Amino acid sequence: MDFTKYSTKLEKEQKDRAEKARRDKERLAREKARQDQKKAELEESRRIERLKKEFEDEQAELRMEAERESNGGFYLSVRLQPVPFDPSEKGIVRGKDKIALPPSVRESLREQGAERQ
Repeated sequence: MDFTKYSTKLEKEQKDRAEKARRDKERLAREKARQDQKKAELEESRRIERLKKEFEDEQAELRMEAERESNGGFYLSVRLQPVPFDPSEKGIVRGKDKIALPPSVRESLREQGAERQ
């Protein structure tokens, strides 16, 4: 029997398996590194978005404070829909420059003490 032929074949198979295992290990390491990089990029983009939102909120707060100072302490920010206004029903002479506020907005201003000003 020729044991050297079989031992050479066995050694070759062992080397091939070891090489395949090494390549698989390297591939898994590259995939993990790629996943870690994607995770870090996602966390960084979330951090940047959070910082942007904080900055925008801070700017909005500063604008609100500046408006409050210029309006004697009152601040109102609402989106209103235009509605036809008939000045004759309230006895208003120049009706084109007048508005009627919805009850919820009037209540908000009343809570801030705007009626006293």
